[in-house]
Amino acid sequence: MSSDKVISAASKQYILVAIEGRDDNGVLDPTSLPVEMAFLPQDTTPDEDTTWHTGSWVTVIQSNLPNIYKGRVLIGPDGGVVTLTPGSWDVWVKVTHAVEEPVVKADTILVV
Repeated sequence: MSSDKVISAASKQYILVAIEGRDDNGVLDPTSLPVEMAFLPQDTTPDEDTTWHTGSWVTVIQSNLPNIYKGRVLIGPDGGVVTLTPGSWDVWVKVTHAVEEPVVKADTILVV
């Protein structure tokens, strides 16, 4: 997702975030782990009151290259998990693992 992403408040679409994990053997496949996203006003940090939206996974298979794993959440009116009002929104992603639970700012989107 580009950091200059501009979308309409009327848009219903998936927000995708590339997720990468590595160990000593190379790229890990995270698709068996829960992925969640939060959409917060720009420059806001998640806290205990943050609403997290359950996501799903997309795997991009590449010839002779490691797969790309993307978490996704459907946003927008008429079926999205959240409808964003006009303004700048930070996209936060969380992947829950038995050992780690990273919470990372993935992007900022402008809703017009």
